[in-house]
Amino acid sequence: MRSTIILVGWIAGGALAGEVPRTSSAPGAAPSGVRASSPALVGVVSATQAVDVFPQVEGRLDALEVHLGEHVEAGQLLASLDTRTRQWELVSRQAQLRAAEAEHRRCVLLLAQAQGALERQRRVREFSAAEEYEKAQHAVSLAEADVALAKARIGSARAEASLSRENLAQASIRAPFRGVVSEEYLQPGMVAGRTTPIVRLVSEERLLRFAIPEAWVGTIRPGHEVWVRAGGLLPLRGVVERISPELDTTSRQLKAEARLELSERARELLPLGAVVPVELAEPVPTGAVGPGAP
Repeated sequence: MRSTIILVGWIAGGALAGEVPRTSSAPGAAPSGVRASSPALVGVVSATQAVDVFPQVEGRLDALEVHLGEHVEAGQLLASLDTRTRQWELVSRQAQLRAAEAEHRRCVLLLAQAQGALERQRRVREFSAAEEYEKAQHAVSLAEADVALAKARIGSARAEASLSRENLAQASIRAPFRGVVSEEYLQPGMVAGRTTPIVRLVSEERLLRFAIPEAWVGTIRPGHEVWVRAGGLLPLRGVVERISPELDTTSRQLKAEARLELSERARELLPLGAVVPVELAEPVPTGAVGPGAP
């Protein structure tokens, strides 16, 4: 299994330019056959995403489904709150919806009855009092208003039932992305809420962040190689993907991001927060000028 890591780097020893090229036998040098003339950099391993997972509603934690160090998939159940009150609320709202639908059907039947009576009055209008025909018309109008009112009540009951269903669903806390549990904040029986996280989740996908000294601006570009050594591993190759266009006014460096592809074993030996040396392979773009050039 392979994944991508973030390394945050900076210049060690304050050397920004005029570094002495290193040989492949020097500690932290790029592998044999790869030229290395780079500033001394170090990096810190961190995840692309790290989030404290909060519930959207408050309640007592009923079950914690994952534990420290476990891998989870996006959408996987992490924890669940006590749902008894929410279940009762949902049952009540659903009963109200059924009652509103039944009332709507009753009003529709009464409207049909009133319309039938009006039709009969229309047929005998010439032989009956005008007052009877007007009463039949009025009854139809009232029945139509009752149908409209019953229909509106159905809409309101459906919305309330939908809200109760959503509140019940929010009692199940799920992983926002694929990752690993790095912290457990609460245990079953404790109260969780919108300001009380349950677990911390870090992604398995990672990037390599480091800083490019001002003297190397323009020589390191997207596609450039970087190398990392740590934990007795062979040098790990990365490829620069993004570089900031703005120099930091204090450090006089550019922020850059590279991608590292790691095996499962390499990821174990490069835990998040590990400080590692970073080597930059010699830039090769046409016309590039490195430190120490005339």
